[in-house]
Amino acid sequence: MSLLAVQDGRVGLRSAPSCRRELGSTRARRGDVATRAVREVLTPSQRAKLDPGPDSEFYRLPRFCNHCDDNFIRTQKAVYEQYLGALKPGEPLTVLDMASSHVSHMPESLMFDERYTFVGHGMNAEELARNPIFDRWFVRDFNADPPSPSSPLPFQDESLDAVVCCCSIQYFQMPEQVFSELCGRCLKPGGILIVSYTNRAFWGKAVSAWRNTTEYGRVQLVRQYCQAAGFSNVEEAKLTRPPAPQNLLERFKSILQGSPNDPFYCVVATK
Repeated sequence: MSLLAVQDGRVGLRSAPSCRRELGSTRARRGDVATRAVREVLTPSQRAKLDPGPDSEFYRLPRFCNHCDDNFIRTQKAVYEQYLGALKPGEPLTVLDMASSHVSHMPESLMFDERYTFVGHGMNAEELARNPIFDRWFVRDFNADPPSPSSPLPFQDESLDAVVCCCSIQYFQMPEQVFSELCGRCLKPGGILIVSYTNRAFWGKAVSAWRNTTEYGRVQLVRQYCQAAGFSNVEEAKLTRPPAPQNLLERFKSILQGSPNDPFYCVVATK
């Protein structure tokens, strides 16, 4: 079976979503990189979900909506611009948007920069096909089929410059295996992982460890995922300049909603 046929054989390209294309075979080079021992952070009970049904069924229908507010999105764009924009100036870069959907919240400065190749991963093919920044994408259920030596992610060794994951980490039941595959094999030396989230979730699908802790505890949990995977430097994102201010339409929407802004949390790990 092709490495790309990871979920009903669905894979996509920006120009022709129904086409097949190799993202890069890993099997030929598995011997070049030592298989990493995965250090577990979560206990079996902490991986449990309130809704035990198949995730593939839960995400079967597309959801064309944002899972965070405008304030969060502005901050997310500023983080991406600062951290991704600083990677290897002038060189081509490949970025994996993990557990993504129809939108990636990338700033225009990166979206229209031809140096960047964006690869999408998610659970719904319709959503991924709608995302305008993806050069290619693939569907795979990391909970039912986590990365392993016999079933690696569809990337060559040390082929990714960065991986981002926005508003989805709370649903990972096997984060240690996913992060270990990224750090141990897929990311280039000096590559980064950016994990951001807020206090929203489909709570029935969030793991017990996420549900049963504080917002600060979730920051520490993501840090533990990264440290267990072998990332050398793990820290909370620090913006050198504030995100762009709200425009008039965003201010008006905020007033109508009558609720505080979604809090922004972000952990950045370097290989």
